[in-house]
Amino acid sequence: MGPDRNLTGSPPMLKSLLRLFVMLAAVLVPIVTAGCQSPMHTQEIPGWEARDSARPPVDPAVERWFRETPLDAAGTFVAGDVLSVVFQGLPEYGITREIPPNGMVPLFRITEPIDVRGMTAQRLEGAIRKTYEGRLDAYVTVTLQTAAPRTVYLAGAVNNQHAALLRPGERLTLLQALTIAGGTTSTADRYSVTIMRYHKDLDRVVSSPPLDVASIQDNGDQTDNLVVLPGDTIVVPEDLERQVHLLGHVERPGPIRWYKGLSLSRAITETGGFKKFARISAIRIVRNGKDTIVFDFTMLLDGEAEELILEPGDVIYVDEKWI
Repeated sequence: MGPDRNLTGSPPMLKSLLRLFVMLAAVLVPIVTAGCQSPMHTQEIPGWEARDSARPPVDPAVERWFRETPLDAAGTFVAGDVLSVVFQGLPEYGITREIPPNGMVPLFRITEPIDVRGMTAQRLEGAIRKTYEGRLDAYVTVTLQTAAPRTVYLAGAVNNQHAALLRPGERLTLLQALTIAGGTTSTADRYSVTIMRYHKDLDRVVSSPPLDVASIQDNGDQTDNLVVLPGDTIVVPEDLERQVHLLGHVERPGPIRWYKGLSLSRAITETGGFKKFARISAIRIVRNGKDTIVFDFTMLLDGEAEELILEPGDVIYVDEKWI
């Protein structure tokens, strides 16, 4: 029988070899084709779902409340303070009281107590004068007799999680508070720091919008360097999404910190470079959980392709080269 016989008439051993060849071709042809394409193309990878990294919106009124915190707010009274109110020439109207947790302090011959939370001595003097308006006309002086501890709490990805004590009237910004905590860790999400604070009008704790500490530290942009008040809790989240992961034939596979402008070649360098048999002609990047970018690194080395800039959450696969 001649060499051009078909598969049906082939011996069993030859049939098996031909089937094996067909199976290998089905696997190898897509891989070889990918390596021959232009530096980048995209395709969808089944089984991957896009991450939903959207943050819940912050009430614009709450954001405005945070951003409009006056500089003298650090000098306001807090629960536990002992304050003294003196009326010139009317000693019987004078009081000395410790501020309770609800902030309500009773005044002489006034039915409703006055809420002193968030007030400076000067503003409280004005509020008391208004309360007695039409009843008496006397000069009012408010002083702080004994100060309660003023605490700012720092939690999350900071080098020293603790409660920082402030002096009465001491002004503190977000950056200063983080400095007290020894700065942020290497895995901190510096773009999403929040301040949690009690809102008297809403009668609940509210959270600030995500604050960009990176711009404060790196560029001197003071937009998000908000005033911090006693009782605030500053939360620095871990930078889970602002990482890229390198897998496969690199020296130190695993996550590395993402930063704006991080390139593929820089990420490869930070993981120790390629291993000996790395297939650099078809590096795969999974982006948004569903799209793959196939990048020919040899074209970058030859100056025929531009650098690939990575995005947070990218997963880079460096396959083994087929020999």
